[in-house]
Amino acid sequence: MRPLRRMGSLALLLGAMIGLFLMTDPTNTNYGLVKYPVIKYSPYLVSIIACFLFLITNKIKFNKMSVLLFCFFFIALAGSTYALFTNGFMFEETYFGRMLGGFVFIAFYLLSQDSYEVKWFIRRFLYIFVLTTCIIGTILILWKLGLIYVGLSQMYQVKGILLVATGLLSFFVFRSELVSTFIFISTIAIYALVGKTTSLLVILAALAFFVLIRWKKIKKALLSNRKNRMFYPVLFILLFVLLVFFTYMINYSIEDRLDSRGHGVREVTFALRLSEFIDSPIYGSLFTSSPLLDYGPLHIPSHSDILDLLSGGGMISILFFYLPLMLLIMKSFQAINYRFLNVWFSFLLLFYLVAMSVNPILFMPGQCFIFWMSLGVLCGQKELSFRTRGYTNLMCNLLTPK
Repeated sequence: MRPLRRMGSLALLLGAMIGLFLMTDPTNTNYGLVKYPVIKYSPYLVSIIACFLFLITNKIKFNKMSVLLFCFFFIALAGSTYALFTNGFMFEETYFGRMLGGFVFIAFYLLSQDSYEVKWFIRRFLYIFVLTTCIIGTILILWKLGLIYVGLSQMYQVKGILLVATGLLSFFVFRSELVSTFIFISTIAIYALVGKTTSLLVILAALAFFVLIRWKKIKKALLSNRKNRMFYPVLFILLFVLLVFFTYMINYSIEDRLDSRGHGVREVTFALRLSEFIDSPIYGSLFTSSPLLDYGPLHIPSHSDILDLLSGGGMISILFFYLPLMLLIMKSFQAINYRFLNVWFSFLLLFYLVAMSVNPILFMPGQCFIFWMSLGVLCGQKELSFRTRGYTNLMCNLLTPK
């Protein structure tokens, strides 16, 4: 049975590699490969294979959250399948392609029930993840220096989330607080180059989590140094720098809002989605409607996955998807001092939720793979307890190949 499980882990690793590889194209055309549906949805397709391999080797252990999420995916798939074959919609005009990501969730939920396999996967995934973020960060720097051309620069407000996640990952890898803080601030600064509203929101969330995971040490440092003559001048300078930074980011975002027609589009599409939810708040359209909207001659996403799911599923989406999702995140932070998987995957999940509120991420399988993976790991890793004396020891265990 172990070889079949390893094949499932390899399939998921391949799906992650494909998704991350497509993100590294500086022209944001995914190397022209996404015009082929098999390539675009390949991260989801290999997850279906992994699900099959895990199902024939594992007994499914359900928990309350997984039952709710499974019900949501099957309802959404059933409704979108009905729309595909009955309403005459094209594939892209249904929720079907978006809901295929549910198989990524199911695959990682099953993988997380095997502590040996999930460690094997994470150990190798993190190498690929960090390499990808280094490439994305380099592209952003070279773009701002005018050395390379970047097409559809707004795409980096989503891709840059990986940068922030890597910055937070450094606190679990390096023993030196100075090194970890430097890497975290560097990734935040590079991500700020995007200059979009989404990047500002994610940066604010990242700083809030930074304070959260380091609050005890910050509080201890403040109390022990408050009698030092340099304490208040240094604190004042630090607060002033943060004020200048956020003033710049807010102004940058406001200028982007005023100069971009995209926000005008969002105001219209958001209003349409909210009206659809109000018209049918209990079950929405049961996902038989289209996630695309008519905007003049264009057929476009609403630019908010959160509102799309509310319109498509109504209270079903709230009770069977958003509620368990938020409960999983809240539960993970109850053990923030010692459960690495909970904390870091919660970071990823929350950052993507922030981005999904104003972006059509479910429309992009390569980038959405990380979201579904984080949800699956958080929901299925109840059996995994990575308690160690320190984050460094934990990461050494995870990152050392065996």
